[in-house]
Amino acid sequence: MGEHKSIEILSGTGIYNHPVWSPDSMKIAYDYAPEDFPNDVWTKDVQPEIGVSNKLTSAFQSDSTPEWSPDDKNIAFQSYRTGNWDIWLTSSDKSSEPVQLTTDTNTDQAPVWSPDGKEIAFSVYRPCRAYKTTDASVCCSNNISFGFHSS
Repeated sequence: MGEHKSIEILSGTGIYNHPVWSPDSMKIAYDYAPEDFPNDVWTKDVQPEIGVSNKLTSAFQSDSTPEWSPDDKNIAFQSYRTGNWDIWLTSSDKSSEPVQLTTDTNTDQAPVWSPDGKEIAFSVYRPCRAYKTTDASVCCSNNISFGFHSS
């Protein structure tokens, strides 16, 4: 096995989550929430040396779980900016504003690109449905499925 080396790429107060390498291994996308503020999606240059952080999204609600497109040009992410978790898309170089891809009332989250970059798969969560069993207890049935968005 190769040598393990630890480099501090991100520092400061707050919470760093969901780091993901760009396909060319030159950057890392992640979501960051300063203390008492919602998450935003950021990128950071890591090759050939550690560079500056770039904030890609700004919302009063959370933007999280970034996922690079195979061509490095776009980042899909989940956002609560409309009061519901939906899938959004933004350019990785901040050349365009984020675009909402899903708009249903279910919770859409955890986007993942297809290898050819033509589709995005994501989890769809439908709220639990309460029902009574024969012993009169209340149970909850969660329904999780997958959705797809084609470009």
